[in-house]
Amino acid sequence: MTEKHQTIIIGGGPAGLTAAIYLCRAGYEVLLFEKEEEGGQIRISEEVVNYPGIEQTDGEALMETMRRQAVNFGADIRRETVLSVSLKNTDKIVQTEKGHYEAPVVIYAAGSVPRKLDFPGEGRFAGRGIAYCATCDGELFKDKPIFVVGGGYAAAEEAMFLTRYSRPVTMIVREPEFTCAKSIADKVKAHPDIQIEFNTEIVRVEGDTTVKKIVLKNSADDKEWSFESEDTIGIFIFAGYLPQTEIVKKQLVCDSQGYLVTDEGKRTNVEGVYGAGDVCQKRLRQVVTAVADGAAAAETIVADYPLEQMSVAISPHSVASGIKDNENELEEQFQTQGDTKNDRSERKEQFQNQKEDWVDGVLRPDSPFKEVYFEIREMERHFATNPHCKVSLDDSDVSKNVRAFMKDLESVMPKARFYYENVAAQQGKIFPSISISSEDGKRQGMYFHGTPGGHEFSSFLSALYQAAGPGKPLSVEVQEQVQGVKTPVRLEVGVTLGCTKCPVLAASAMAIAAITPMVETHLINIAQFPDYKEKHQIFSVPFLLINGDKTFYGKKNAEELIQIILENI
Repeated sequence: MTEKHQTIIIGGGPAGLTAAIYLCRAGYEVLLFEKEEEGGQIRISEEVVNYPGIEQTDGEALMETMRRQAVNFGADIRRETVLSVSLKNTDKIVQTEKGHYEAPVVIYAAGSVPRKLDFPGEGRFAGRGIAYCATCDGELFKDKPIFVVGGGYAAAEEAMFLTRYSRPVTMIVREPEFTCAKSIADKVKAHPDIQIEFNTEIVRVEGDTTVKKIVLKNSADDKEWSFESEDTIGIFIFAGYLPQTEIVKKQLVCDSQGYLVTDEGKRTNVEGVYGAGDVCQKRLRQVVTAVADGAAAAETIVADYPLEQMSVAISPHSVASGIKDNENELEEQFQTQGDTKNDRSERKEQFQNQKEDWVDGVLRPDSPFKEVYFEIREMERHFATNPHCKVSLDDSDVSKNVRAFMKDLESVMPKARFYYENVAAQQGKIFPSISISSEDGKRQGMYFHGTPGGHEFSSFLSALYQAAGPGKPLSVEVQEQVQGVKTPVRLEVGVTLGCTKCPVLAASAMAIAAITPMVETHLINIAQFPDYKEKHQIFSVPFLLINGDKTFYGKKNAEELIQIILENI
């Protein structure tokens, strides 16, 4: 079935979110697709101090505010990966893994991805020492040698971030000086735990199962030198970005580097298609320029396509499904027929007016669930049955933390049933273990090992939702493929609680386990299980292990995951 919309935005970074805000305020209906977490690359920034009007914040807080503004103005934001587009006709066609969509107007704001350097060993050791995200993978290199490659803003900022895990951090800068703002460069140079090698680049990396040697070359004197370690060496690459124009470059004019070419109004060469943000040709790529692009594209659309001439018959919006990991998104995920956004808004307003009475009567003052209490209770409203949690604990400190966390959660989830048992440590078993199942026992095979906090709290709630029903719906095709699995499959998903990409794979693996007894999913907080991390040499997350021997890395949705399962059993 084809959904018809007035405007479609591809990309949920600063440019896409700003365009959504401006269009919605002008009265246009907006559907926005983002394959990962809204906010784009800036979301991982620890510090943002150059955004006008905001003295100091972090990338996640800034982008969450933008996302919330867009939603509050009426934007429909969906977590879907755009697979293909057809832009030449009046009705533009956008195909995702979940559906077929049409609109006369499309804004392409897909942003960019980290650039790889292609030195010998980079591909071989990806996930085994080579990394591209300090936020996701930094803690996996605690007390190990760390190198940061790049001389721009991202490299400088991430080098400072990584000093919390290991010291010193060595920066490899190809140029004779940093290419970021002087204020940032001076801060890095003055940092006591950062060493800098200018005029230097990587020749190759070597190792066994992980990186153990890095060979470098100084371009000033043409001399090679190397660093070796018996421990794993972490190499974080921040050497610029590549525009995400692969699916449009045969239809839209791009420059020699692949960036979209647009006019001042952000129009591309195709009528009704606009570009915005880092995907476009420009001199400066910053949040402020992305925001400006989004606003400019929206205002041009208002002029090119007056609202009164937009005669598109808009399809009813399908309900977004699954769990997301912040309180505003949690509120929007669990909807039933007759339960409108206004209904939820009224309930939340009533809750806020009585919050102190409601919360203080249930939670202790320092409860970790104090700020998301309303959203958790909203989720429980849509449980079809009572999910069961069996918490198996040994005598470790991790078990003590898990027990405290689960007892707090139990106090805010009266519909869930919690059972606790003490177990003796067993060879090959990962304890503590939280087993999640439906009341009748038909939906099971979902486990979490460790404390399900941080970004993985959303994955844990997703498993409860799967067990309680109705659960996150999978496409008919995926369901048929899952039911076609006839041999037992054990999925182990290694996550860290600070990783923003892990919940996608985690929720997909839980959803698949919930609908077939042939698949068992174990989510493992590897920060709490160092022996597991070392056994499998995990230096990048999310980490996927199938039946104990086949490993994969990176975010995977349900469609991608079932294909991997079918190809490897």
